[in-house]
Amino acid sequence: MAAAHDPGCGGRRGKAVTLASIGRMQLTATASELLYREAHCLDARQWDAWLALYAEQCEFWVPSWKTEDAPAGDPQSELSLIYYPSRAGLEDRVWRVKSGRSIASRPLPRTQHQVTNVRVVAAIPEADPREIRVEYEWCVNQFAHKIAEVQVFFGHAEATLVLQDGAWRISRKKILLLNDYVPAKLDFYSL
Repeated sequence: MAAAHDPGCGGRRGKAVTLASIGRMQLTATASELLYREAHCLDARQWDAWLALYAEQCEFWVPSWKTEDAPAGDPQSELSLIYYPSRAGLEDRVWRVKSGRSIASRPLPRTQHQVTNVRVVAAIPEADPREIRVEYEWCVNQFAHKIAEVQVFFGHAEATLVLQDGAWRISRKKILLLNDYVPAKLDFYSL
């Protein structure tokens, strides 16, 4: 009889697992898998596969901090650490890295991306989602072997995932870098 109120018996705070919560768990698993794949592509330097995870119409934004507690709120009118209003900007950056024309990226650092605490904050429409909004935490360990230095970047992120042609893709990504005292070079593969 006490089992109905025991969170250890499959429910949360005495509530049974519902179809809605199962659906939310499936969405969280779907979003997590996409974000884990993105992290792997960056670590493995699979740039084309990484780009393929992004929708044609996407935004990639790393705001700067206006104050100690407030990040920039508008990439059009405030300073950003990185801002690409479309996938074309990401494609250009990847081309520069792949071609060796990015002097700042030679040699490329070794990276190890971690994605944690993925939470679905919205599913639109809720009954049969075509868009998922997620928030998560991230950390990147980076070894710049040219200068024999380990760098660590970490923060929060928000992403909007859209269902296109039967696959989930990233249509918007906002990366809040918490340790924003960064070395002279910071690029997409560092975040």
